[in-house]
Amino acid sequence: MYLFDLTGKVAVVTGGTRGIGLMMTRGLLQAGASVYISSRKPEAGEAAVAELSEHGRVVSLPADLAREEECVRLAAEVSRAEKRVHILINNAGTTWGAPLADFPSSAWDKVVDLNLKTPFFLTRAFLPLLEAAGTADDPARVINVGSIDGLGVPELPIYSYSASKAGLHQLTRVLARELGPRHITVNAVAPGPFDSKMMAATLAEFGEQIAAASPLGRIGRPDDMAGAATMMGVMRAIALLKPKVKVIGIVCATENMPSGKAQKPGDVQIAMSGKSIEIINTDAEGRLVLADGLFYARQLGCTHLVDAATLTGAVVVALGYANAGVFANDDAMYDRFHKANAEAGEKMWRLPLDDEYKDNIKSTIADIVNSGGRWGGAINAAMFLKEFAEDTPWIHLDIAGTAWMEDQKPWIAKGPSGIALRSLVEFVKSFQV
Repeated sequence: MYLFDLTGKVAVVTGGTRGIGLMMTRGLLQAGASVYISSRKPEAGEAAVAELSEHGRVVSLPADLAREEECVRLAAEVSRAEKRVHILINNAGTTWGAPLADFPSSAWDKVVDLNLKTPFFLTRAFLPLLEAAGTADDPARVINVGSIDGLGVPELPIYSYSASKAGLHQLTRVLARELGPRHITVNAVAPGPFDSKMMAATLAEFGEQIAAASPLGRIGRPDDMAGAATMMGVMRAIALLKPKVKVIGIVCATENMPSGKAQKPGDVQIAMSGKSIEIINTDAEGRLVLADGLFYARQLGCTHLVDAATLTGAVVVALGYANAGVFANDDAMYDRFHKANAEAGEKMWRLPLDDEYKDNIKSTIADIVNSGGRWGGAINAAMFLKEFAEDTPWIHLDIAGTAWMEDQKPWIAKGPSGIALRSLVEFVKSFQV
């Protein structure tokens, strides 16, 4: 069984001819869905269909979605061919940058019309088709593509863009509450800057400035969210397989962004557990939210813990791109996971968690530091997380080297590999009575 099979599903992706929209369309087609894409330019739609048709049925329906009547027309066009739509992705958008003194009123009209009003009009126009598709067990889905510029203050003078995306995030919340009882879920994603056609001009002019604003010194890559994607994939698989085991999935996510309120070296943070953490390295922010996630899981009553994260570059230094790193505080737990891992055929290697490594995360002003230095970096990060698992049997998977593969291998896919998904599914199944 293919755990992410969308065969028989119908999806509509606006702005589906480039950037994120094109990526989403490709993924939906590869999962078996039929996809309708919309773009203002007919030639762009034709080019996208030519590129994507090898993956499945894709249809281009050009429309100028900045106008409400065109949103209604698009829904009518789709309804002539389909009785239901299972997925609506509101991705069409635009941006505008200009200094405050020169920012024109037309920049507000153009950007707000397409980025904020259009998702509302489209969702309303497609409601009959979405309601026809949604059920209590398998609701229809609306996905609004927001932006991190709608969550914080952007570095660039894109006033209408950031405001429109902030509005879209709030609209998503409002629609989610209203449409949930009608078997339609409404969610938003908030991507950061990445290499796309819409971002091309901005990156050409401000690329170095944008990259420099990130502690990583670069724009986003797909593997940055591989740990969260793995856990969401695991939960999707478990929901389909229905093992007789209670499983709770927690996605621990954070943005590593500079601002006047950003943490600084020397700060002391208090974790959810009450432990104090001295900030040595502001780039070691992922383990801070993982720590709270582990503690929160214990509060929910979890008796066994597993986390997966692209946590350290140090694990790549240690194991290269062939094996993921495995850490465990309980040998019986590890033995169970190792058996499941062997069943799944994924390459992983256990690394030590000896007590001597705890010296590397000692602090003189707090309980622990968030970074133990260069040597044994992957182990130091695992020792940090161990403090929050405490006595609960726990597995930590550092998948930084294997989450994204440049070449396909017999045991792992090229690109986003889905590493650990199969092993974790087998691991959960092993708890069935």
